[in-house]
Amino acid sequence: MVSLIVNACSLAPQQLAPLRVGITSWAGFDIVLYAQEAGLFKQRGLDVQLIRFENQQDSTMGMAISYQIITEKHGGTLRCFSTPEKGTDLEICIPVKH
Repeated sequence: MVSLIVNACSLAPQQLAPLRVGITSWAGFDIVLYAQEAGLFKQRGLDVQLIRFENQQDSTMGMAISYQIITEKHGGTLRCFSTPEKGTDLEICIPVKH
């Protein structure tokens, strides 16, 4: 997640609006909280706002909105690959020029 945020934003040198990232209480998101506290985003010139989803319904709605923005607004793709007992990979592809 941290790598995705930093690398995606480094492609756009112009001034960006704050990047809002939704997270749940899942322990795997602790690294993003640590990165924010350590100032990693600020060091890279990023203004990141972490939004905590308190329930599954909120995060599901967030994914639906993300899909719509990525595919309709940016002409990109969002694919999910899930393997039982191994985890889930999320692939987001956004063209550099649209």
